[in-house]
Parts: sequence; C-alpha cells; structure tokens
Amino acid sequence: MGAIASVVVAACSGSGNDGSAPAPVASTDEAGVALDPAPDAAGSADAAPPFAPADHRPWPQLVLPAGDGGAGHVLSPMTLVTIVAANDDLSSQLFAFSDALITSAWWHSVGDEYGMAAPEKSVHVTGAAIDHSLSAQEIATYIDQARAGADAGAPAPNGNTLYLLYIPAPYEATGAASSAYHAAYPYGVTGLGDGLAVVSRATPEGDESILDELTERASHEIIEAATDTSRGWHLPRASATPWSDADASIWRSMQPGTVENGDLCELSRIREPLAAGFLFQRSWSNKAALRGGDPCVPARTEPYFNVSVAKDWYSIAPGQSIDIPFSGWSTAETDAWLINAGANYGRGALADLALNAGLTLHTSLGIGTTGKCGSRQGVNNGVQGTLHVTAPAAAKSGDYAVLWIHNFREEPATCNPAPESDFTHVWPVGVYVE
Repeated sequence: MGAIASVVVAACSGSGNDGSAPAPVASTDEAGVALDPAPDAAGSADAAPPFAPADHRPWPQLVLPAGDGGAGHVLSPMTLVTIVAANDDLSSQLFAFSDALITSAWWHSVGDEYGMAAPEKSVHVTGAAIDHSLSAQEIATYIDQARAGADAGAPAPNGNTLYLLYIPAPYEATGAASSAYHAAYPYGVTGLGDGLAVVSRATPEGDESILDELTERASHEIIEAATDTSRGWHLPRASATPWSDADASIWRSMQPGTVENGDLCELSRIREPLAAGFLFQRSWSNKAALRGGDPCVPARTEPYFNVSVAKDWYSIAPGQSIDIPFSGWSTAETDAWLINAGANYGRGALADLALNAGLTLHTSLGIGTTGKCGSRQGVNNGVQGTLHVTAPAAAKSGDYAVLWIHNFREEPATCNPAPESDFTHVWPVGVYVE
C-alpha cells in the first residue's frame, strides 16, 4: 500500500510490566486490615470479562446468478495454460508457480466452496518475445498465436481452460483499468466459459520481491477468472446512483465494475509453504464471512482487525461537513493498530477527497508518532472514532465518493507492514450529494 505514516498506541490491557496479569489484592481499611478476601485466579466480580469482539456489521455474500440454462459457469476442473514470453527473465519461476498452484492448499481453501474441483493440469507455453506494450486486442491475438504454435501443446478452448499471460518488463497491458485483469476468451466472445488473464509487472509492495508481486497478483486474477469467467460468483452490480439501490450495500460499490472474491481481499496475502514458498493473495470466503471474523482464506494465525461503520451511505451538502462514526473490532485481544482514509473512486467533485483534503480522522486513542513515519490515529477493539468529511463547495447533485478506511500496522524502520503480514484491511463507506 506504499509508505504511510505510523503511530505507536499503548493499549490498556490491565497486565503487569512483564505481560502477565497483576496479582489479586485484598481490600483493606485505613489501618491496613483486610476487608474482603483477595479474589482467586479464577476471577471475581471485579475480574476482567473474557474478550469479545466489538459489535460490527455483517459482511456481504457473493452470489451465483442464474445464467443461460442454469447457474453461472466456473472453470472446473480448470486447465491452467501459462504463457510466458521468450524474453521474460522469470519464465522458469512463473511456470513453477503455476505447477505449485494447481496442487496447493491455497487452491483447496479458496475454491472448494465455489464448486472448484482440483485443477486438471498445468501447461507451459513459451511465446514470441514481446517488444512493446500490448492492447487488449493484441493480448488476445498473442495468446491465439502462442497457443497455436507447432510446439506449444496448449489445449484448445473447451469451456474450462484459463490462458494466463505474463508481460515482461518494461512493457504492460494498456487500455485497461489495471495492468492485471481477466476476461473471456476468445476475445470479445462471452458464454463459452474459457478465460484469459494477464499480469504486467508493477512496483513490489514493501518487503516483496518482483516474483512475489507477480504471483500475488496472478493468484488474484486466477481465482477470479476461474469462479467468475462467465456469470459466475460476484456481488450484484451497483447502479449509477448506488445509494438509491434497493440493496444499497457499499460493498457492491467498493470499486468500479464488478466486485469479485479477489477484490474483497486485495492486499491480504499468505505464503505457501510458510517458510519459503510462493506468495498468494488470500481470497473471499462466504463461509468465513458468515462467521463474522476474518472473511479471507487461507486463514492467518494472528488476530484479524478492522473498523465497522454505522451505515453504508451518508448524504452531504456542497461545502458542508459530516462526521461518520465508526468503531474498531478484532477477533482476539491485540495491540492497537493504525488507520487512514481516502477516496477509492467516485464521480464529480467528491471523487478527489483525500486525507487532509476533505477527510480527517479522530479516535479516542488519539495520535502517536514513530520517527519518520509521522503520525496516525490508533484504534483497538471497541475504540470509537469519527471520519470527518467536508464536501467541496463545487459538488453537485449526483456526485459521490466511495471512501476506504484502511487498517494496518507498520514497522518503524520501513514505514511498511511487517514482512508477510497483510498490508491492510479495508472497510468502505460512501458519501453523496442528493
């Protein structure tokens, strides 16, 4: 998520300096005579209650809409065809990642509940050298040619095949909202079930290597393409005025376009095997979301933390301000974490809202500092806060913004999250001008 400022906030845990619970003490009168016996270690009326996650609103659920002739299509069992250009210096590692993915515990965790059987096979294809950035049409043509090569051995489209193309640096996919995406294959044809995915290089986050960045983004596109190539698992699309929809869930509007299982867990990650394996993005689980805790799988061992906002959409008048209440929550006792906020996207004058330019945050824990990382507000389970939003005077009816409240921790030396941890956990909220 890039370098963002940091804060150290002490959480009141009621523990001793060594982290242990303080010894129980008997009440005494002024002469030091015991009035009541000291409570035992099992607790008393004065003992702290067991930890409970603070109240938070429920997570959304991905749906599988009815398609032509029945439920939406998924790629199962999937054949993964990985296409790497002849001039890609990471070709052997990228082929190895695809081989590892189809037999991984990650695939089992992210795919089972969406009807994804174990993949059929992993096929390696080396395409011609790439010497320029490619448009969507050029990407489809390149895949056509690489697949049809005399020695390629790549299967023809059969309704369950995903063609994954890596574009070598310094080139990228052009004309798309992102340099990594997935689409139907053949290009411009829908309903056959086959898919393509493309991943360009991008600047690695924090402690990641270039290979980490590629495999994390590829895993995002692979699970989305496999589960939503054609009318598959996703949140219902929001309208042009999403606050007025019958189901005005902010999660449907957390980004432009369709929201899928990879999108809902973006910037959440796990390595497999944990010590020295490939880096995968975690993915959304409807079952985990229904349990109310961490909605992304595979599960991580540390407590999950986030904030929850009182409602999805807030009306604001041009030039006026509102305070949006939120509260922190975590799945287990944990140290305080940090928050910041910004506009992910929007329409009109509200689309440019950013921290310190229309948005400010405040919590009851307040601000701390850590060296060069600057200062941020701290949050913990049950801590209350407000997001103060000021609309530009130029805002007009129909303008809106989808704001993300990021929840994260940082290492003071780097101003980045700790190695291998999630980068951020996000809760969205929307503001609009009626």
